[in-house]
Order: sequence, then C-alpha cells, then structure tokens
Amino acid sequence: RSDSPYHFTWESLLKRTEAAEADPKGFFGRRIRLEADEMPTIGIHVERLEAGQKTRKFRHTANLVYSPMMGSGTTRVGDTTISWGRGDTFCVPTWNWIEHEAADDTILFSMTDEFLIRFANYYRFEAAT
Repeated sequence: RSDSPYHFTWESLLKRTEAAEADPKGFFGRRIRLEADEMPTIGIHVERLEAGQKTRKFRHTANLVYSPMMGSGTTRVGDTTISWGRGDTFCVPTWNWIEHEAADDTILFSMTDEFLIRFANYYRFEAAT
C-alpha cells in the first residue's frame, strides 16, 4: 500500500543504495537503513553487493534474517555455506561467523534484532582476524 510507512519503491531502494557510502571496514556492502518508527527494536536494512564482492567475516550477538531482492551468491554462516538467489530467505543466529560473496550484482534485504540487543546491553561485535 502506498500509504504504508513500510512502502519503499524499487527505484528508491536502488537509488539510495547506489548513493550509499561503502563500509570502510568491509563488513557490509553499500547499506541503507529503512526507518521503522513503529518497530524501534528491529533494524531493517538494504545492502548492495557488487558481483564478486566478498564481505569481511564478523560475528555479533544479534540475529539476522536475509532475503535477496536481486542477484545471487553465497553466505558462510559458521561452518555452513548457503547458496542463495532472489526470493530466498535465510537466517543467521547470534554469534555465528558470517561473510557474503556475491556472484552477481546483488541487493540484500535484512532484518535484525540488534537494536533490542543493544537496548538490553548484550550487544557484542567481533571481527575475524
């Protein structure tokens, strides 16, 4: 519905992710946060990965749900490799190592409970060395 606060056009998502700054530490692609004032404990992001791009491995105490909107690739979650494409959904439970590799230009939608975990003072982040 166009009157929904969660209505984001494909064109606006592409434009915003294209204009987003690259993550200087390499954990994410060019990523934007979609504001969800009615759900302050949930983080909603859209991330752009270029074909061949591999993110830096990290883990944290938040849970993530991903749904690729465009493209394909793999995500390593702990010791498991997940192959994904447009329309798939996969989860990353808390404190699992995670890294993405895009086979094609990719747009990844994600939701996380990171803001709830931060509010409870349980959030931790660790980068792989």
